[in-house]
Amino acid sequence: MGINAALYCSSPFTKLCFEIREMDYASLRGPMWHTCSVISAILLAQLVWQTIVRYRNMRKCEQLIPLFIVLMITASVVLDYMVGMERQPVAFLTISIVVGSVFYYTLLHLQFVREHERDLMAAQRIQLMLSQIKPHFLYNSLGAIEELCDSDPQAAKQATVKFAQYLRGNVNSLSEEGVIPFEKELQHTRLYLELEQIRFEDALRVEYDIACTDFMIPTLTLEPIVENAVRHGIRGNANGQGTVMISSRECENHYEVLVTDDGHGFDPKTVYDDKSHVGIRNVRIRLKTVCRGSIKIESSAGGGTTVTILLPKEK
Repeated sequence: MGINAALYCSSPFTKLCFEIREMDYASLRGPMWHTCSVISAILLAQLVWQTIVRYRNMRKCEQLIPLFIVLMITASVVLDYMVGMERQPVAFLTISIVVGSVFYYTLLHLQFVREHERDLMAAQRIQLMLSQIKPHFLYNSLGAIEELCDSDPQAAKQATVKFAQYLRGNVNSLSEEGVIPFEKELQHTRLYLELEQIRFEDALRVEYDIACTDFMIPTLTLEPIVENAVRHGIRGNANGQGTVMISSRECENHYEVLVTDDGHGFDPKTVYDDKSHVGIRNVRIRLKTVCRGSIKIESSAGGGTTVTILLPKEK
């Protein structure tokens, strides 16, 4: 390939591959003009091989790009041979190589972007899982189960099963790249709340108003928001008591999941800093990346907080 490039670069002086006539702005082929066709055939074979081996799992619409390039270059070679030694300002093969290079670069860029997104998603899932398995929650839950072992062994057994299911749900989130049924996410959140109710008993009340469940949501999206409501909302009350309500509803263009608490709330004029709420920040990023969703936070000092998850419907 390098030798062929050197031959063509030297052709304006040596006329080995082509000759340019300034008077009529045309070019004629030289004695070694066919080297371009040979090199193109080699590169074409390499292109087909790499596409089959490396990108065999790419989307069907993207598979048409290398097929189009192969057909275009093949057709250009045929046209160049049909024209023969007649004058032509630019060879058909030259045009097809330039156009094919642009298309193939686009294909490679798409694959690179997709692989980069997968790496980011994997790293985010690990970060999300680690942020959810908090030491204080593990210690407190185990302490509550330990107390039940003496007072109510049967309840301690049930609590241990729920605790194991909760941990399994966090670990399984690593394998979830996209969205999961809302019912599955809701069940995981129920386990968290039931474990918290073992600790706080009647101090933590939970209500559900689930109007619809037939939609998808990114994994570990609801539970971090509910945990935030318990820790910063309910536990922030003077008496440490309160209610968390989880509700869902279907709108015309989207689904909404609402988490409401009657905690102390915060001043809406102040800036809500995601840096102090890692779980909320992870949820916000994950919603935007996975399903173009978003979060809306409404609060008032002394009036509680409502967090709304907005999930657009697929079109």
